[in-house]
Amino acid sequence: MQTNPCQILVATPGRLKDHIENTPGFETRLKGVKVLVLDEADHLLDMGFRKDIERILSAVPKERQTFLFSATVPEEVRQMCLVALRRDHEFINCVHEGTGETHQQVRQTHMIASLDKHFSLLYTLLRAHIADNVNYKVIVFCTTAMVTKLVADLLGELNLNVREIHSRKPQSYRTRVSNEFRKSKGLILVTSDVSARGVDYPDVTLVLQVGLPKDREQYIHRLGRTGRKGKEGEGMLLLAPWEEYFLSSLKDLPITKSSLPSTDPETVKKVQKALCHVEMRNKEAAYQAWLGYYNSQKMIGRDKERLVELANEFSRSMGLDNPPAIPKLILEEAAVERFKVEYACLLRCPENSDQYLQSVYLRRLIMAFAPILRRASAAKSLFSLSRLSLGSSPSVRSLQTGASGDDRQPPPPPSPSSIAGYHVSSGGYMRGAVYREPNQPLTIEEFHIPRPKLPSIEVVVKSPPTSPDNKRPPILALVICPTRELANQAATEANTLLKHHPTIGVQVVIGGTRLGLEQKRMQTNPCQILVATPGRLKDHIENTSGFETRLKGVKVLVLDEADHLLDMGFRKDIERILTAVPKERQTFLFSATVPEEVRQMCLVALRRDHEFINCVHEGTGETHQQVRQTHMIASLDKHFSLLYTLLRAHIADNVDYKVIVFCTTAMVTKLVADLLGELNLNVREIHSRKPQSYRTRVSNEFRKSKGLILVTSDVSARGVDYPDVTLVLQVGLPKDREQYIHRLGRTGRKGKEGEGILLLAPWEEYFLSSLKDLPITKSSLPSTDPETVKKVQKALCHVEMRNKEAAYQAWLGYYNSQKMIGRDKERLVELANEFSRSMGLDNPPAIPKLILGKMGLKNQQNNAYEPRAQKTMRTQSWMNPKPLGYDFRKLAWLSSKPNQFTSVVLSWRLLRFSAAPPLLRTSFHYRNSPLVLLPPLDLFKPEPPATIVNPLRRRLRRPSLGIT
Repeated sequence: MQTNPCQILVATPGRLKDHIENTPGFETRLKGVKVLVLDEADHLLDMGFRKDIERILSAVPKERQTFLFSATVPEEVRQMCLVALRRDHEFINCVHEGTGETHQQVRQTHMIASLDKHFSLLYTLLRAHIADNVNYKVIVFCTTAMVTKLVADLLGELNLNVREIHSRKPQSYRTRVSNEFRKSKGLILVTSDVSARGVDYPDVTLVLQVGLPKDREQYIHRLGRTGRKGKEGEGMLLLAPWEEYFLSSLKDLPITKSSLPSTDPETVKKVQKALCHVEMRNKEAAYQAWLGYYNSQKMIGRDKERLVELANEFSRSMGLDNPPAIPKLILEEAAVERFKVEYACLLRCPENSDQYLQSVYLRRLIMAFAPILRRASAAKSLFSLSRLSLGSSPSVRSLQTGASGDDRQPPPPPSPSSIAGYHVSSGGYMRGAVYREPNQPLTIEEFHIPRPKLPSIEVVVKSPPTSPDNKRPPILALVICPTRELANQAATEANTLLKHHPTIGVQVVIGGTRLGLEQKRMQTNPCQILVATPGRLKDHIENTSGFETRLKGVKVLVLDEADHLLDMGFRKDIERILTAVPKERQTFLFSATVPEEVRQMCLVALRRDHEFINCVHEGTGETHQQVRQTHMIASLDKHFSLLYTLLRAHIADNVDYKVIVFCTTAMVTKLVADLLGELNLNVREIHSRKPQSYRTRVSNEFRKSKGLILVTSDVSARGVDYPDVTLVLQVGLPKDREQYIHRLGRTGRKGKEGEGILLLAPWEEYFLSSLKDLPITKSSLPSTDPETVKKVQKALCHVEMRNKEAAYQAWLGYYNSQKMIGRDKERLVELANEFSRSMGLDNPPAIPKLILGKMGLKNQQNNAYEPRAQKTMRTQSWMNPKPLGYDFRKLAWLSSKPNQFTSVVLSWRLLRFSAAPPLLRTSFHYRNSPLVLLPPLDLFKPEPPATIVNPLRRRLRRPSLGIT
């Protein structure tokens, strides 16, 4: 608000009050308010903002124009009108007499079903709606924030394309998801009542309300999210039998009862399985929030005994045999006495412990240990495995269970002989059998386990337990991965296998996260298995106290994707790590290719008599046979339009599409993702410039979802397992043949079909000679109509200029490193200018001189960027640069104090100062006009640069700048 114009301010009451009381001069600025708008006044008062509004009204002048908007006019709003408006204010009713409270074009139905059927019914209704509407756009309203979180996680596990918005999410996330849902189609938004009022989401096809709305008005507000701007819509209300009383408040609305859709047993099993994958803490939080919400409903909360029974019913609907524990203090606040007494026994809390239960620390401790207490007291969570039969077939033939009752024991770890019977596929994964509960139907289920996990876990399980007094317990298994995504994936799989070994902990240390948090996590949590990237592991060895001592206990070392580790320049880091682990250990080294660098690493990391196992049989192709490979050749100016056309065609042919678009560099990835986002495609992006928390979240989302496009750099090219990818589209030249194969390997996994398309420019066609032995065929270019081209060009105009500049610079650097292209610098500059024009730029962006020097482009920079500018400048007046095509504005010169910057307008793109060091210069654009910030004058002492302009003089000291 200080640096940018602020004539119109939009605020929430709480934050506005904060600024009034804490921001110097803010209340003075409010004295200029001429128009005050109170939007959704009834909702403002419902949320308890009355005192805040009264404080704000005292800060704004009385002589103003005031607008107060409210969907309903209860007594509280009438009282607010007396305070905020003049007595002779005008009341305008926007709803004509006889007009219904809901849109006539919205079909309203309700369904009554027991709580244990709600999740299965929700999934069935959504699948049916998606099948009938290609451009579906659904909002699912839930009762509370934590129930919203539970439902979103469940639908995500069921591979639906889901987003969530509720009050527990940070505002930046809510804004981003809200904007995405507004622009997209083929999306389900699970939300609490934060999205019920005022928010305009166009083209919503269905609003589904699960559970009891707060009141009649809330039902109407939620329903108003569909059927907007005269379009048709549909609203469904899903209630339990004991919530049916609410329908009496909707008698005057055109809502009809609908019969329940048939839900087949397979769907029920699928939903129950998905519920098992939802985190326990989310179920506990949802249960507690559910109980609090219905306790506040007068018709239900008045009977506490009945409320407890209903809460237990909700607990069973989540797949829990016993309801989660709730802190005693919270139960007392809810006045649920019987519930408190029942669970005092479960929590092992003596009667005299009330003072401890009231502390925040102990309440959190109880919530953390409640699942463990329940697991320890429930025999059902113990599994047994009596016999595992493995034959010569790649798949497991039989699995039998024997023990039952209280004699059940945890499953024994697989022995080395059984591991040898597992089939190691060419993709580097082993097939095995999953442990199942004895009381479940006996079925054989195949799943994929990352290759080194079972032997490592067996070693850890057989190791003697460490003393609790040991402040530096040893790390027993160390797994090193080249990328953060692969490390997270390996840790997730390890945790899955350790489901029945709660005392064994898996920790991940990767770059992009805070070192201190990782140190604390490894100290406070079990860490027998550590998955790490080399750089961060080296940081811990050198900076974390006692960490190297813990590594002296390593018994199993795994180097995953060794060729990629060495390609990324981690050799020295790995050598440092090898000196920190004991020599007496078991080492696994996995590599997709075995170049000379990997062979040298084998001599360092492995024994001389190590065993080499080739998982690819002779005669086996390097790419999956079920993946159809094609390539297309088109000029650079057509690439973006072709990419959009190919994606639209693939989406039209595949309802459950899942596409990965690989780009050459991180900044080109950013450019393509922004472009496709502007074209209203459902896009996510992953590259090295994104923070690790974002990359992890997007990676997990893409893994679980369908109907999604992932634009990524080569950080996702190796090892990362994304199931059901239908298309891999590579735009531009891959680094080499191996990288092409690794990228293509993201589709066609687990025997499923897939498709791969390689899009090249004519001067990149030489790369195809390295793919001659692969079944890749040339495909004709799809027809691109002029409207599509215009649409893409318009979207490119909306992409930020700084992203285009960064992409241009990264593109130039990448192709400069390609020997076949980078050897001819003059030709490289021409191609870079062609890429610049493909982004919709008439002139290529400026690049700092130092970077050009590093690329070896010093001799080409004048030819690349300055010739037209120089020729024009010789014939034009120095004080009139308009013939160059720029519409310069007059700039107010900053004072000439040595501690401030001086702004200079340039007449051409590339500026070269003889006296100013290149590192002290920053170039950017303002309204398509290039600007340069020059550092303080005293930085150039003792020789002031001749090119600095004195604003007090009219003449320039050197004819190199155009100023107006």
